[in-house]
Amino acid sequence: MELKIALQDKKFDLRIRDRVIAEGKLSKEEADSFEAGLEDSEFNVSFVEDDSKESRTQFE
Repeated sequence: MELKIALQDKKFDLRIRDRVIAEGKLSKEEADSFEAGLEDSEFNVSFVEDDSKESRTQFE
């Protein structure tokens, strides 16, 4: 992947989007437009059950 493309994708990353907007590198309208254009992948989800002891105690 070219650096230019990688950086373009990065500015829309939700984890840093607010910082990029605050720095003026991306407008709120651009970010909202990009997000609205994303396809809904809700129907492509696969759920996996894990009944192992480790998974049950991981969050206790």
